Amino acid sequence: MINNLFHAKIPVISVIIALLLIFLGIQLLVGKKITTGYKSSHEVIFNEANLEANETDSKYDIIFGKSIIDLTQISTKTYQKNIETDVVFGQAIIKIKKSDPIKIKASCVFGNIVLPDGNTVSFGDRTYESESYSTSDKPINLKVDTVFGESIIELVE
Repeated sequence: MINNLFHAKIPVISVIIALLLIFLGIQLLVGKKITTGYKSSHEVIFNEANLEANETDSKYDIIFGKSIIDLTQISTKTYQKNIETDVVFGQAIIKIKKSDPIKIKASCVFGNIVLPDGNTVSFGDRTYESESYSTSDKPINLKVDTVFGESIIELVE
């Protein structure tokens, strides 16, 4: 019908088969059924969740989903903490205490990362250090990688 009305040749069957193969490929990579989504203490795939940081998890992944990652409970009194977040085709809101010494290494490809000082990264790398970072011997090192998504880093009281 589209071919007759608009004289445009769109291979509808080929597009449907390609989308089905992409969906099956993602399902094979994830290893779980993704029709209902998946979430754990450190992963969100095709779903939404609020993730609370703990001392054991150091990597958080958001893939085709949305998440609020609360890092306000992390203690820097005992040792330095390295945390990594990967956002792919999704959105992450990362909450950090204003008083925590933190260094953020943001890397973005075709997305958007909003740093606590208001600067944004759409393509490339940027580093942010809090005021208390240079005087601390046990800081939080946060690495944020975003591809075709959005990461917002907020400072809270």
